[in-house]
Amino acid sequence: MKYIAVLLIALLAATACDRRDAASPTTGKVDKPKPTAVAPPVTPPGALLLPSKWETMFWNARIRDSRRPALNAVVNRATANRPRYQTVAGRTSVPWFVIACIHSLEASQSWTRHLHNGDPLTGRTFQVPKGRPPASVGNPPFTWEVSAEDALRYDRLADGRSWDLHTILYSLEGYNGWGYKKKGLPSPYLWSFTDQYTKGKYVADGRYDPNAVSAQAGAAAIILSLMESGHLQIPQPSKIITP
Repeated sequence: MKYIAVLLIALLAATACDRRDAASPTTGKVDKPKPTAVAPPVTPPGALLLPSKWETMFWNARIRDSRRPALNAVVNRATANRPRYQTVAGRTSVPWFVIACIHSLEASQSWTRHLHNGDPLTGRTFQVPKGRPPASVGNPPFTWEVSAEDALRYDRLADGRSWDLHTILYSLEGYNGWGYKKKGLPSPYLWSFTDQYTKGKYVADGRYDPNAVSAQAGAAAIILSLMESGHLQIPQPSKIITP
């Protein structure tokens, strides 16, 4: 009996180990385990309070005085057209000011250009991403609102994500591409017109010029200016980490 009891204990222990292994997340696999077999992720206490690199840069960023006139013009046009941005925001759950930033950077705030990449609304896009919006959405010429909604859905920004500051900055840089991040450099798409960016720019697809300077207002600069002018509120953390 004693031998049987020991054997049963050993079998139970082995089964418990199998369960723990099955519940451990495995990266790189397409097939996902059944929900009942997956242990919920454990977040270390306080981890969610730690600011991301984007957030740290944002709260330490200062708008360059020499760039304020051009930035003010961008922000004034954005706020004047807020109702149009809010129409698309209502269809996609993407914040109006995020759409306004993309509109400025991709189409220079033109209402005759695709939000995807600035191509004319009179046809489908011919630059990357090519052929948008698809026939399932409609045929050209497109309204700006239809094209904008397609652009946001194509880039998966309308996926119901929570739009905290980290997500805002991450999503905006991702919309432009990760070329700067891969080089370990601040993206002018975010930081142009602030002291977080000096020079360096992709002047064409895959062609980086370390001495080129962006002439566009970066998204972070636009958001900071919207906050300064009272059009937007983003809670500032009580403690900011200075690099």
